[in-house]
Amino acid sequence: MPERQPGDGTAVSVHAALRSRDGGDIPQADWIPDLEHLVADGRLDPGFLLLRLTLTGSDGSELVVLDDFGPTVQNLCLRLVPVVAAGEAYVYEYWAHQGGLRFTPEEDRVRVTGVAPVEVEPTTFARAALSVELLAFARTAIDFMVTFAAIDQRYDSGGVPHLEDLYATAEAAVAESG
Repeated sequence: MPERQPGDGTAVSVHAALRSRDGGDIPQADWIPDLEHLVADGRLDPGFLLLRLTLTGSDGSELVVLDDFGPTVQNLCLRLVPVVAAGEAYVYEYWAHQGGLRFTPEEDRVRVTGVAPVEVEPTTFARAALSVELLAFARTAIDFMVTFAAIDQRYDSGGVPHLEDLYATAEAAVAESG
C-alpha cells in the first residue's frame, strides 16, 4: 500500500456519524461504547439508521454522503472498493433519495461527480487511500451491526454474512491493487 502523507494529496480520511431520531449526529467513536445507552434513551432506532459519511482528502477536498446506514456500507464502501481498485467507474445510487455519485478512476486518483439530480462540486481523491479508508470504515460498520443486534433484538443483522463476503472481496481487491 502506498505511504500516505498529510498535505500531499494522497491521504484520505473517513469520518462517520449516525443521524439520531432527534436530528443530531452521533460520532463514530461513540457508537459501540455508548450503544446500550443510545438505544435505551431512544436516540438510535433500528428502523431509522442514517449515516453521515464525510470523506476528506489531504488537499482539502471533501465529500459528504447522507444516506441509509446498511445500503451505504454495502454499496458505497464494499461494492465501490473492488471496482475502483480495478480502475473501473462506479455509480453509487442513493437509497434514501434520487440521484447518486459517479466515481471515475483517473490514473491513481478517483474523480467524484454528481448523478442527476444530485449536484456536487467535482472532487478528487487518491484511489488507493480511498479504497483503504472505505474498507476500514466498512469493518467498523459491520462490527457495529453485530453489536447493535446483540443489544437490540429489533435490529436485523441478517445481512451481515453477505457484507462479510463483500468485505472479503473488497479486501482482496485492495491487496491485489497494491
